[in-house]
Amino acid sequence: MTARVKLCAIAKNEGPYLADWVFHHLHFGFDAIEVWVNGTEDASMRILRRIAAQHPQVRARNADALLEECLTQRRHFQQRAYNRLAKRAEAEGFTHVAFLDLDEFWTPRDFRSSIKAFLPADPEVKVVSFPWALDVPDRGREPFPTPFTGPVDVQLQENVKSVGRFDNSIATAMTHTFAIDEGRRLLVRDPFPLVDPVAQVDGSRLLRQQLATWWDRLPEAFVYHAINRSEREYLATIIKGYRQSGHDYEFKTNRKGYLPAAGPVVTFRPPRARLLHYRWRRRAFHRSLDVERMVRRSRRLVLRRAEALVQRVETDPEARAFLAPVLEGTGLAQGAEPRP
Repeated sequence: MTARVKLCAIAKNEGPYLADWVFHHLHFGFDAIEVWVNGTEDASMRILRRIAAQHPQVRARNADALLEECLTQRRHFQQRAYNRLAKRAEAEGFTHVAFLDLDEFWTPRDFRSSIKAFLPADPEVKVVSFPWALDVPDRGREPFPTPFTGPVDVQLQENVKSVGRFDNSIATAMTHTFAIDEGRRLLVRDPFPLVDPVAQVDGSRLLRQQLATWWDRLPEAFVYHAINRSEREYLATIIKGYRQSGHDYEFKTNRKGYLPAAGPVVTFRPPRARLLHYRWRRRAFHRSLDVERMVRRSRRLVLRRAEALVQRVETDPEARAFLAPVLEGTGLAQGAEPRP
């Protein structure tokens, strides 16, 4: 069986990042991409339509109606969207499906291999998972850094992201993995060490002691999680709100501060020739789209959200106290202005 892999995502105000994210995953062998845009004020849909016009394997949909339905019913929007997307991918004839956020990039260590190189023909393998590698925060980093312009400092974390195989074994799509009725799971190429299904959320994460045996080196493939980017972008994510769970929260508080994670820092150094090829193809991809004006407008909205958070924290002591954990490591926590 020849693998056909579809990548799916839900996206809110991700206009600055969509073109790079789509390019990256097409470059590394995903056959199709579908993004459901929700609760968005920026140019995301127009950018995606421009991409789809040049690359018909990319599709976009406005998912505001589903989001409002989930909020009304107190249903988990992300889970509902993922399972609908999975059913759609299976009906379209894809053999595998994956879900990533717009700050997550599936990446092979050799910066060359396709996602399909990690999907065994063995029909008993139902799920293949890849560890998170988080970007290390840097208050001096300029906003909107271009992905993979050179070496990248990362820290491996317990969470994984996964690719699931269609053959009636997938019971449900979860945020980080898939619940399966039977079959085997892999962690990159090795058996997934699922020893405590409750603590590991049915294969969504590794135990700390499992990760610690090899977290000082990068696996053969991983998911680069650019959760920190620049300080301004980090602040902007906090005030994006959080509606995925079926509740309408003003702030996104599932952040641990603009701080390094536990564990050693590992530097990912893409091979020079492969990196130059990637950068050349990225430039050609962008030139073919002519979306730079829309991307710039979307970036300005991000910076305005960051400034709105600064103003809110500086004038609202209750908001400052509530957000103290997620503001750790930022200039706001230190009584200073965030870096421009």
